[in-house]
Amino acid sequence: MKSGVDVRRQKTSPHQKPPPPFGGLSYFAICLESGHLERLDRFKSMSSRVPAFLSLIRPLNLLIAFLSIVVAAVLAGGDEGDVVPIVLAAFAGIAVAAGANAINDRFDVEIDRVNRPDRPIPRGELTTDDAFRVWFACSLLAGTFGALVGLLPFAIVMGAVVVLYFYSRDLKATPLIGNLVVGGMTGMAFIYGAAAVGPVERGLIPALFAFLVNVARELVKDIEDREGDALSAAATLPVRYGVRPARILTSASLLILIAVTMVVASHEMYRDPFLPIVLVADALMAFVAVAVWWRDTPEHMRSLSGVLKLAMIVGLGAIWLGRPTP
Repeated sequence: MKSGVDVRRQKTSPHQKPPPPFGGLSYFAICLESGHLERLDRFKSMSSRVPAFLSLIRPLNLLIAFLSIVVAAVLAGGDEGDVVPIVLAAFAGIAVAAGANAINDRFDVEIDRVNRPDRPIPRGELTTDDAFRVWFACSLLAGTFGALVGLLPFAIVMGAVVVLYFYSRDLKATPLIGNLVVGGMTGMAFIYGAAAVGPVERGLIPALFAFLVNVARELVKDIEDREGDALSAAATLPVRYGVRPARILTSASLLILIAVTMVVASHEMYRDPFLPIVLVADALMAFVAVAVWWRDTPEHMRSLSGVLKLAMIVGLGAIWLGRPTP
């Protein structure tokens, strides 16, 4: 005893944990006791699924949506002073498209088990709940970005979120209606981009281009997916009425669009670079309009769908490079 302080060694209970050693081992023990390592494992599991989430939202489609909105805004008179609303509008469009892709896979899981077994949900990398959470988060982001741009863009964004949700749930399996909805929503991206900075009328021609090429592409995809659609009782046009009507409408949509581009070029609505570039897009679309009749295998239709996606990008480039000077 010294100064009233008991300096005798205290006995340790056999059930009492000894104090952890100092340094790194101490921190390691704390991590074990607090569950930090479990959270680290969950983080690693989530990070390993990043490629699956990227596949779910289809980055190339998001790039096309982004470019469509930017082009529409510039065509409507947007300039350096409109960079902020244009970027916000484009990010809102990306969020809408990403959410639409996610919710589409959530409702199409049974069809994709047959038609696209390499998609993230049929592969077992993601669940339908994951897809729903991605849709919900993207919808919130889209609404937030849209509200920052303005009232009309916000209304267009939220209208697109609602329409695309019900498209994936109900309308996609309706003959032709689903195809028209997708084409309309894609064309609306140009109207929306124009609304972000100026008069919506300037987005009408690119909107018509996007509408027709996407209607054709959706019909091609319906032909490609008809086996899985039939198994899931989805009444798409090829399932309900056969492949021939879908082929006719595909070729008709593309030929009408080629004629529209020629009318636009002849009236000099866009500057000189427009014509030679759009002719490349027209050649791609003319090829699909003919090749859709060659055979109806899923592999062939998938390749034609890719050609139409390329035609969309080339056509977008023609509109951008040929845009009228202010």
